Amino acid sequence: MRKISLVALISVISLSLIFATGVAVAEYEYRDDYEDGRYRGSFYDGGEFNVALQFYLEDNVIQDPSFRHLYYDGVDYLGARYLQSVRELTDQHVELLDYLEGKDVTAIDDLRNPGEIITETEETIDGFTGATVRSSKVMSAMRDALNRGKYDR
Repeated sequence: MRKISLVALISVISLSLIFATGVAVAEYEYRDDYEDGRYRGSFYDGGEFNVALQFYLEDNVIQDPSFRHLYYDGVDYLGARYLQSVRELTDQHVELLDYLEGKDVTAIDDLRNPGEIITETEETIDGFTGATVRSSKVMSAMRDALNRGKYDR
């Protein structure tokens, strides 16, 4: 019985250490020579566009990032701002894009930690911050835009 308990304890500790150190994430290779101009990208999942955005690049610096579409579970977050919970989540997503304004394209990787970017307000519900903000979808849409290349040719 003690052997089984010891094996179980070692297994739990081992798994805890693996998860505590995190899983290696494949690095995205940013270029240092993107063409200046407008870029558009999107993240598509579950049969609908979740995130569609655009931004301009000038010398690899992000300018004027904005959402073209922001949907989740059938809700148009840009069109339903009259709902308090939708407005708060939309504002958090916009805050992610605002953070990227004037930064080099490599700052897109900072979206992996939305809790360090999004500022909580008195109206913000704790459960919404970070956990519900789909910064990974925004990051994917930004990378999609870079992969597609300059929109206006």
